[in-house]
Amino acid sequence: MEFDTQAWSVRPSQRRVDKLQALIRSLNGENQASARVLTSVLGQMESMATLIPLGRVNKRPFQVALQSRWDQSVQDWNFQIPLGTWFLKTTRAWLLPALFQGVPIVCPQPEKELFTDASLSGWGAHLDGQMVSGVWDSTQSSLHINLLELEAVSLALRAFRSSLEGRHVRIHTDNTTVASYVNKQGGTRSPSLSDKACLILTWCNSHCILLSAIYLKGSLNVLADSLSRGDKVVHSEWTLSHQSLDRLWLQIDKPVIDLFATRFSARLPLFVSPFPDPLAWKVNALEISWTNLTAYAFPPFCLLGRVLRRVDLEKPVLVLVAPLWPSQHWFPDLLRLAVRPPIPLAVKKGDLVQPRSGVPHENPRLLSLHAWILSEALCLRQGPLRLL
Repeated sequence: MEFDTQAWSVRPSQRRVDKLQALIRSLNGENQASARVLTSVLGQMESMATLIPLGRVNKRPFQVALQSRWDQSVQDWNFQIPLGTWFLKTTRAWLLPALFQGVPIVCPQPEKELFTDASLSGWGAHLDGQMVSGVWDSTQSSLHINLLELEAVSLALRAFRSSLEGRHVRIHTDNTTVASYVNKQGGTRSPSLSDKACLILTWCNSHCILLSAIYLKGSLNVLADSLSRGDKVVHSEWTLSHQSLDRLWLQIDKPVIDLFATRFSARLPLFVSPFPDPLAWKVNALEISWTNLTAYAFPPFCLLGRVLRRVDLEKPVLVLVAPLWPSQHWFPDLLRLAVRPPIPLAVKKGDLVQPRSGVPHENPRLLSLHAWILSEALCLRQGPLRLL
C-alpha cells in the first residue's frame, strides 16, 4: 500500500496495480483461459477492493460472469473458459487510472443518519426531522421485499440529496440483507439485489456521498415503518389518547418523561425517541440510564421483558402501561416489581390510536390495558402484590 499522509489516504501500490493490469491486457488477446488464471484475476481485484473507491462494485460484474461459466464443485482448476466480449466489459474499469484514487486511512464518522423502511404497500424515510414517503405501483408491489427495501434507500437518498452531498451517510434499516448488500457493495446470492446496491453506491459516489448501513431492529425503526405503510395499521404502534391519560393522572402523580415515543406519539413534555430527533430529550430508551428516573412508558409489547429487566436492575419509578396477561413469560416479574395493584384503564374505542394517522384500535378492551406503578424502592413496598 501507498500512504499519503497529507491527504490522509491510502491506495494500492503501483506495483500491484501494474501487475493486475498487465495480466488483464495479456488475456485480452486470448481466446480462453484456465479457471486458475481467472480466479487469480478475481483474487487480485479483491485484494485491492477496500483500498479503492467502489472496489467491490467494480469487481462484481467479473465475479458474477466467472461464476456463471465455472462451477468449482464440478470442474477443476485447469478447466478452460472461453473469453470474449464478457471479459472485455467486466475488466475495462480496472484498466483506468482513475479507479485507483485511494480511500481515507480512517473512515470518517457518519455525519447524517438516514432511516428507511419499506412495506409491500409503500416506503418511508426520515432525516433530521424531515420525512418523505410514497406508495408502490402495481409492478413494484409485486417485487421481493428485500428489493423494495433497497429501492426505499435509493428513493430516500434522492429525496434528501441536497442535505447529503459531500457527507458520510449511515442508513438505518431493519433489513439485514439490505445492510449487508450496501456495506459489502453487492453480493453473489441475488443478482438483482447486487445490481441495485451497486447502482445506489455508484450514484452516491457521483454525488460525493459516502454510504454505509447499520441494522436497526424493527421495534426501533417505528417512524420509517409507519411512513412506509401510509394509513395502514402498524400493530406495534399504539398510543393512548390524552383524555384517557388525563383520567390516570387524576389518580397518580404525573411523570414528565415519556420513555417510548416519537414526536407524534409523545404524551409528556419530554420524550425519548427510538431514533435521533432534534425534539427528543434522549435517543433509545433501552440504551440510556434509568437510575433515579421517574417516567411513563407504553412500549411495544415485544419489549416488555427487556423493560422489566431494566427496572429490576436500575430501580426507577416507572408508570408502565401493559396488558394484564398472566400467561406471558414476563408477567411474574411485572407482579414482583409492582408496588400497588394495577389501575385498570377504561380504554374505549378512540382512546387507543395509531400515532400519525389517528386510526383507532378496533377493540381496545381485548388488550386489558392497566397502569402499573413499578419500583424496587423498599419504602414504597407493602408486601408482595396479589391480584384478586
